[in-house]
Amino acid sequence: MKRYIVILLLLMVITACTKEQEKNAIPLNIIRNKSHVTVKVGDVVIPDILLDTGFAFDGLMIYNPDYRDSLDLSNAMQVRIGGAGSGDAAHALMIDSTEFYLSNIHM
Repeated sequence: MKRYIVILLLLMVITACTKEQEKNAIPLNIIRNKSHVTVKVGDVVIPDILLDTGFAFDGLMIYNPDYRDSLDLSNAMQVRIGGAGSGDAAHALMIDSTEFYLSNIHM
């Protein structure tokens, strides 16, 4: 009898815990087989940033110079990004350890 009561209480706790969890969704845009997300930095919304799960730093890389005037770039650094091929490396600004939002999720 005690075993059934313990099992019943355990099931009630597990059920209550799973109902309390908040579920978040991050909308992805697939463009040329690459995952892109919309990011909000401060009051600036930047659509279609490439989602790079192998990025070695906590932060954002801004390739598009149109956002340089609207973002706080006081902590940004100029970086060179090598890629495949024999062409010159691309230039971007990297904002290290910045806070931003993916959908309603604060990162």
